[in-house]
Parts: sequence; structure tokens; C-alpha cells
Amino acid sequence: MYETKRSAVIDFRIATRVDGAEEITEYSGDASCVETGGVYYASFEERIEGADETVQTLLKAEEILALSGDNRWKLTLTRRGPIRTKMEFVTGQVTHCPYQTPVGVLMFDIETLSTAFSRDYDGAYAAAAYRVLQDDVEVSQADFSLRITYVAQA
Repeated sequence: MYETKRSAVIDFRIATRVDGAEEITEYSGDASCVETGGVYYASFEERIEGADETVQTLLKAEEILALSGDNRWKLTLTRRGPIRTKMEFVTGQVTHCPYQTPVGVLMFDIETLSTAFSRDYDGAYAAAAYRVLQDDVEVSQADFSLRITYVAQA
């Protein structure tokens, strides 16, 4: 099995909109990337406001075949630590998302409006636009982008 491991730096941005107000969260840091069997992984530590510890975040990007015959991307963000969640993003689908916080579990659904993923010799880019629903009612709209830039190996 072919596997490529790379060190990288990431720029991670999440924009959340609730009732017309927008909140931006940005994070930059080191990452480790692996591509194996056509699936791309990027792992990094994330500082989240209100959490004393860092959160281990893993992005998984895998190409899937749509019913139309077109290929598209399934993006999965998994967080471990004081905040635990697994968010799956597939354009046009609604996925269930338990979100464990230090004060309890919140239950959401994620309606994915769009996803994007690309990679080249310099790095990779992942993005998703989505709606967060609770009991079929929109709680927020959000989008994330993750720019991955490979670090030159000595």
C-alpha cells in the first residue's frame, strides 16, 4: 500500500453565523499529514476557547462516487479531548452529530451545502459550508476552511 507522510502547517478558520451575527475562529499551527489508499488525513492540535486543554483534531478526506456518477468529497472532522465530536460533511446530505462539551452532550444534525478538497505538491485545501440543525430547526450557518502547507524536509 502506497503511503505518503508529510509535516505541515495549517491555517484553520471557522465562521459561524447566528441571527445575523458572525463569529470567526482562526487557528494556525503544526500538522502531520498522511495519504494512504486514496484517503487523506491531517492531524493537528487545536486551541478552543473555553477549553483548558488542547483538542486533537483529525481531518479525513475521501472521494466518493455520487449517484450521478460524479465523484465528490466526504470530509470528516473528528475532535478528541475536552470537546469530542465527529462531524461528517457530504454535499446535499444531513448527518447526525453528537457534540460532547465539558458541560454535557449536545445533539445536532449537519446539513452540508457544499464541500471542497484539493491537493498538490505544496499542500492541500479543505472546506465545507453547512447548516447546524437541532430538532429540524436551524441553529446556525457555518463554514470552515483548512489550508495545509507542507514543510520542506531537510
